[in-house]
Amino acid sequence: MSFILMLAISAVPLTLGITMICLFEKNRLTFALFIYMLLICSWQIDMSVLFSERFFQVKTIDFLFRLFRFGTIMQAPALLYIAYVALNDLTLPHIRKSIWSRLINKHLIVFLYLWSLFVYAVNWSHKGIVNLYSIHTMNTTILYPLYGEWNWAFKLHLMAFAVIIGISFIISIKIYNSIIRTFLILFITAMAITYGVGILNLSKNIIVISSGISVMIHSLAIFVAFIRMQALTIRKINVSLKEQKDFLRQIIDMSPTFIYAKNLDGDITLANVTFASAYGTTVKDLVGKKEEDFCLNKEMTERLFDEKLVILFNKTISKSEESFIDSQGRTRWLQSIKIPFHTSTGKQMLCVATDITTRKVAEEALKEAESKYRSLVEKAPVGVYIIQEARFVYVNPRMSEIFGYTVEELLNMEIKNLFVTEDRPLIEKNISKQLNNQLSSISYQARGIKKDQSLIYLEIHGSTTTYEGKPAIIGMYLDITERVKTEEIIRKSDKLSVVGELAAGVAHEIRNPLTSLKGFLQLLQSKTNDNKIYFDIMLSELDRINFIVNEFLVLAKPQIINFQKKDLLKILQNITILLNTQAIINNVQIHVDFDPSIPLIECEENLIKQLFINILKNAIEAMANGGEIRVQAMKYQNDRILIRCIDQGCGIPEERQIKLFEPFYTTKEKGTGLGLMVCYKIIEAHNGKITIESKINEGTTVNIILPIKHH
Repeated sequence: MSFILMLAISAVPLTLGITMICLFEKNRLTFALFIYMLLICSWQIDMSVLFSERFFQVKTIDFLFRLFRFGTIMQAPALLYIAYVALNDLTLPHIRKSIWSRLINKHLIVFLYLWSLFVYAVNWSHKGIVNLYSIHTMNTTILYPLYGEWNWAFKLHLMAFAVIIGISFIISIKIYNSIIRTFLILFITAMAITYGVGILNLSKNIIVISSGISVMIHSLAIFVAFIRMQALTIRKINVSLKEQKDFLRQIIDMSPTFIYAKNLDGDITLANVTFASAYGTTVKDLVGKKEEDFCLNKEMTERLFDEKLVILFNKTISKSEESFIDSQGRTRWLQSIKIPFHTSTGKQMLCVATDITTRKVAEEALKEAESKYRSLVEKAPVGVYIIQEARFVYVNPRMSEIFGYTVEELLNMEIKNLFVTEDRPLIEKNISKQLNNQLSSISYQARGIKKDQSLIYLEIHGSTTTYEGKPAIIGMYLDITERVKTEEIIRKSDKLSVVGELAAGVAHEIRNPLTSLKGFLQLLQSKTNDNKIYFDIMLSELDRINFIVNEFLVLAKPQIINFQKKDLLKILQNITILLNTQAIINNVQIHVDFDPSIPLIECEENLIKQLFINILKNAIEAMANGGEIRVQAMKYQNDRILIRCIDQGCGIPEERQIKLFEPFYTTKEKGTGLGLMVCYKIIEAHNGKITIESKINEGTTVNIILPIKHH
């Protein structure tokens, strides 16, 4: 009877342990308690078999006693594991970093587990337990173990168990959660009492059945304390949840955004004050009703349909911008995020919407202003650009017209390649300074190169700014080519005017005494044959002075020129014959190539002669080592004649070519600087055009274009 009663008591911790692991949260503490309850069950079965002499043979009882003694021995590592879980999961950080964390760790648990296995192994040998012997007490036969010489291991194990109980008690009182702290203190206290009863059971004078009662009380105490802990925890969680719910309700109502939720039928299940205020009602009146009960329009119909799709098809998070009409009839814009979710009552949708009406109005105004400014920039008569990282990131159509490239080509080009070589360092330097915030704004001029390689003059303006979050330069290019040319023409005209006035005065003052000198010199020469060489030199120099005076007169104020139809080819042939002797002396050959179909042209013959004499003389004098001169004449554009003089002379440096037609500028050692200027004046009087192309050590080509008829 005692055996059956004791065996039935062993089912109590087993049943309670299974209940704990099945009904409550499966964390490390619950799992450790479940294992501990199984070990108590094993311990109780171990005690029960000592009363089973009427049911089993002594040999069987001996085997079962040794087998279920596992529960008795393994309680020590189980309790240590509970202490470890309490230390690491339930205490404050400063406790976890104390000496206890260095003492109670995984290595100690493994060591104690291995030690317990050793003690359990000793239990199976005769050195641990020799045999069982019978004791008769109170009409009951009880078997007691006769311990062997290695029983010291079991005693040492019991002392370690006592130490673990003490350590566990110390750790339990340091747990910050009062509910769990109370539970563990009760648990350790019950364990200590049961441990004491177990120690007393080792005495032959104590009734063994008392251990069963203590086990049952211990198990029930643990279970009741655990249930109490769970109940208090749930109550605390409920209070916390209520506080959180109230707090979240306040947060939702304080939020300036619209927050609401709907179910599949379109009923509002959640709403904040902001959303309710938009419809001129309260949260209480809004919840449980449909949005269309308060306001309905076309925009709302579309939005409600979209929301229903979100709920029905369980889409992912949906983002959109939508409008609705509030209680005051104003159109308001919302930026909405709609999130489908499931509850116990079915599918629902949560919407969080921000009122972006002000932003929308500002965006529309900004778009309108941007459209106006873009139109202004795109149609601007000046080139507008934005530079970033030393490259164009925007150019307007006028920039394309200025350089002759397409917009796409400009955006893919290096900026410096749009300018002449000499100006590129200036361009790079100014761009670098502005991008590095050394200059906020700048204006300067530079020479550009168009796609057709023609030269243009530019006035560049730039200011630093920020474009798409990066430093940039914004500015404009002004094509001032025509202005520069006009200024050059005015400058030359002013210079020619001054030179003309000077020439007229000088020629008038020189010519009269020059005539007298020449006349008296010729008179003296006729009266004597001596010093003939000196007379010739003096007369030659007087002729040169007279020639210069004649050139001065050409530069004087314009006079009436008598234009007549003349044979240009005949004039050119006469000049060629005239200068052929000088050419031969300088080892130069003159070749002509004339188009015989050239008609008569309207010109002033003497001026045309002077023009071509100057051009051919320059060509001969440029060929110090001899060579060939080719003179060509041909029709040009139906109403004009092109005369081209090509020599093989030394050539003219490029930097000097732009100044060739300026007064007193010469490339010859003994030149006056008036010859080409006189040529320019003659051609200008005939409404013609002159250009010079020259390369060093290759020669010079002079192109003269004259109209057939003078306008």
